[in-house]
Amino acid sequence: MKWDGEFMKAVLLVIKGNLTHRKLYSLIIFAFSFFTSLLLITSVGIIQKLHSQYPESYSKASESDIVYLFDKNNFNVDAEKNLLAQKNVEETHVLNGFVGELNISEDKTQLILTEAPSYKNYSTKKVHNGSVTLVKNEILLPFSYSDTYKFKSGEEIKIFGDTYEIKGFFEDPIFGSPFYEMKRALISDEALLKLKRKDSPTEYKKLVFLEANLKPSSVNDGKRFEHVNEKFEYSQFALNYFNKNDLARFRTTAPTIILGIVVLFSLFLLIIMIFVIRYILTSIIEQEQKNMGILKAIGFNGTQLLSINVIHYLSLSLLGIFSGTIGSYLISPIIGSYMLNVSGILWIGNISWAIPIIINFLLLLFIFFIMLTSIWKVFSIRPVDAIIEKNMSNSRLNFKPSFFKFPLTMFGIGEKISFNQLLFSLGQHLSLLILLALFSFSIMNLVGISKSFTTVENVSHMLGYDVNDIRLDVINSENDDTETILAKINNDYELTYRSSFDNSHRVQLEKDEKEIQLLVYSNFPESNVTKGRVPKKDNEVIISGGIEDDYSKTIGDKLKVKTKDGLSKQYNIVGIYNQVYDMGKNIGLTEDGARSLLSTFSPSQYLLKVESSENIDSVIDHIENTHKALLDGINLSNERKFVLTRIQTIQNVLYVISILVIVISLVLITLITYLLSLVLINREFFNFGVMKSIGFTSFQLRVQFVLRFFILGVMGVFFGMIFYWISDNALINTIFSMIHIAQIPSDKSLSLIVFNILYILVLVVGNTWIVSRKIRKVNVSVLISQG
Repeated sequence: MKWDGEFMKAVLLVIKGNLTHRKLYSLIIFAFSFFTSLLLITSVGIIQKLHSQYPESYSKASESDIVYLFDKNNFNVDAEKNLLAQKNVEETHVLNGFVGELNISEDKTQLILTEAPSYKNYSTKKVHNGSVTLVKNEILLPFSYSDTYKFKSGEEIKIFGDTYEIKGFFEDPIFGSPFYEMKRALISDEALLKLKRKDSPTEYKKLVFLEANLKPSSVNDGKRFEHVNEKFEYSQFALNYFNKNDLARFRTTAPTIILGIVVLFSLFLLIIMIFVIRYILTSIIEQEQKNMGILKAIGFNGTQLLSINVIHYLSLSLLGIFSGTIGSYLISPIIGSYMLNVSGILWIGNISWAIPIIINFLLLLFIFFIMLTSIWKVFSIRPVDAIIEKNMSNSRLNFKPSFFKFPLTMFGIGEKISFNQLLFSLGQHLSLLILLALFSFSIMNLVGISKSFTTVENVSHMLGYDVNDIRLDVINSENDDTETILAKINNDYELTYRSSFDNSHRVQLEKDEKEIQLLVYSNFPESNVTKGRVPKKDNEVIISGGIEDDYSKTIGDKLKVKTKDGLSKQYNIVGIYNQVYDMGKNIGLTEDGARSLLSTFSPSQYLLKVESSENIDSVIDHIENTHKALLDGINLSNERKFVLTRIQTIQNVLYVISILVIVISLVLITLITYLLSLVLINREFFNFGVMKSIGFTSFQLRVQFVLRFFILGVMGVFFGMIFYWISDNALINTIFSMIHIAQIPSDKSLSLIVFNILYILVLVVGNTWIVSRKIRKVNVSVLISQG
């Protein structure tokens, strides 16, 4: 037949027939295409948006390339000159800041109050790019406060007795992330001048921002940032140091990891799609072999028959992909806004059109290739053989003596038949077996990791988040009472843990210019140790996974470190631990070990855990009231509340991902099981007639049929769990290696195993029992009509 109007008419008739009589086939192909496209475009699109928009937001805000944050008391007036004198530095700025405390119900949060200079263009929820003008007592808060604390423009707030009117909320690419405890607020020049003139200097902690922009260059910015920081003589006195490259990396990593898990599940769907499409198309060819033979007899060739089927089912895939794309554009702003909030920036616009174009093209190409290889056998169909049904799959039972002699003596005749039907037609059931194993594996992986993050202890162990109770900040570096107040807290509440931090506690390894943060402990969190042990002597250290990977160091090796002022020491590596600070690249040591290296050991921050920690706010209030005279220049805050909020953010996202996986798997397992059981019933209609003729009832046949799928479900779950056990979370660990976490342990709890088994078996058995109602329509007359 020619490729003309008659051919197209035939194509339309076939498509209409398939849509009328094979709705389930069409629905499954549509569903897989829809979900795969939706998940891939949404996750990859948001990742691309995040990594492109963060630098763009940083640039639009005119934030400086490098930012140093100093305690006013430790800021040398010559620091700006020293920084500006470097050949890579083009300009510098100095801004003043004051750390104030904002009381919100029972919560306390610290805000850095600073000016909004005219050269900066902060985005607000209403104005995406423009200079901010504030007058009198107006204040701009970080936009996360409008969501977290439900503040509204026009409301008044009090900070240490000073009243401010909320002008709005702005995007802060430096301090805006919920993973950064201290936030920045912008006030008018008039209000800032008033703070400078305040008579109580210890009420506010006075800060200085020293900012620098580098000269344009073709040299890698990362190297230049490291070089500038290395040559800057006053960097060791800074409370914090930021550069735009590191900030972009830090602020985008957590959302990227979370979305990477969604991409992983999407790839599972792609693998499953291979088996589903192949099964559907081979089943259709088998069922339509006679009709295809007739079409060949009247003039159609193999290429035309192949084209008819490819056009139909590829059109369904195209419709699913198009619907998935539309769905992605509808949900991406919702999910993306939450993900970008984690990075401290606003969602603007939507995902790039380039993402769906590339993904959909590759997805269509992938589906087309699967369809082509699945339908290729139409070329081997011969009209005569097809019409007399030669070479068609014959699923009729062959009642050979060996059939009932399969060694299953403990079972009855019905169970034996179910086993034998499964074993002697395993090829027909293989697709479902593989699919159930893949779903079992993916559910255990993704639900397992979410379950692993349900407890604070697990998160602390896996990510190295030390869940402490109290944070002690040394506001005035001239205060000599730090050790005294620590001793008082220990005497009153018995400290079980103490660690300290200071930005000056940074070292270089061997010839590398990159600075590594030292984390100093008096009591090490042993639960975070993945290999070896914690340091006990002053010449021992424990390293994070990032140091192990990047510097090829391990337990037993020597680690030589040097400080900026030329001091050096060699340590023995005694352990490796999970600690995500600084992207998983840090070194832990004892206080004695730090004192033996550093010229001065005066941390600006201590993290404490007390024995009685039921109500940390009450503990802090008691300390402040009892030892008020010692707290001049020292600030106490509830560290536990902040860390728990951070962990809750991670838990919520993983919980949503788990629900998403369960819902999608529920839909797809239901459709696939329903389809395969329906196909098998149609194939074995004659067999059921034979069985009824020898005395089996409809109920017995339905039980046998369901039992077959129950066995298949058990096997699929079993193989999925075995693969999960063997892989030991290898895929998830690959994603988390971005922050150098040594290992996220696989959840092998009984509750997860039981959930996985029951979830899949209930779906399989339930759907099969519903479909098996068709067996009741079988009667002995089938033997006459099909015999």
